[in-house]
Amino acid sequence: FFGYMHLGQDILSRFYNRHKNRPKPIATESSFGVKKDEPFEIGGHLVRGVFDRIDNINGDWYITDYKTDKCSPEKDSFVLHRHPQFTLYSFAFRQLFGTEEKAIIYYHLRSGKGLKTHRSEKDYDYLKGVLDEVACGISKDQFIPFYGFHCNFCDLKNACEKYSSGHHGGPKIDLEGKIKGAEVFEG
Repeated sequence: FFGYMHLGQDILSRFYNRHKNRPKPIATESSFGVKKDEPFEIGGHLVRGVFDRIDNINGDWYITDYKTDKCSPEKDSFVLHRHPQFTLYSFAFRQLFGTEEKAIIYYHLRSGKGLKTHRSEKDYDYLKGVLDEVACGISKDQFIPFYGFHCNFCDLKNACEKYSSGHHGGPKIDLEGKIKGAEVFEG
């Protein structure tokens, strides 16, 4: 218990000291789809979410999500570029703000590094397919893979790339079928 408490204090102290003199964000802990009178819909499905942080830096928009994961996806960026959470944030941001974000930043609090990722229409199509399959699966007690921290322990990541959402897997990451590397955000 005390080890985690000290780890948390260390992470927060380093974060505060690193950012105390930087400009304030446009929004923090900004939710969407939570209020009954403001539903948020993707492909006929109501969804909810919370942006950890939104910044406008020199006219460019950034969505930041803070993560306390033990391992950073800097060396193994599978989750960074696959996770539906970031696709949802990108889609919602573009709908709600009427503009495109420059990047989504995965801020790894333990290392203090921000890693950039991007989303496209292809990713939104995949997200809609996931939502369709999850809704259908729930009604039939069937479930599809969920990309998350547990992917770090999987021996089937490359095989997983080969399938579309219609075949219980994710979209190909790129045309070469290789996982993109993580790009460190300097800003």
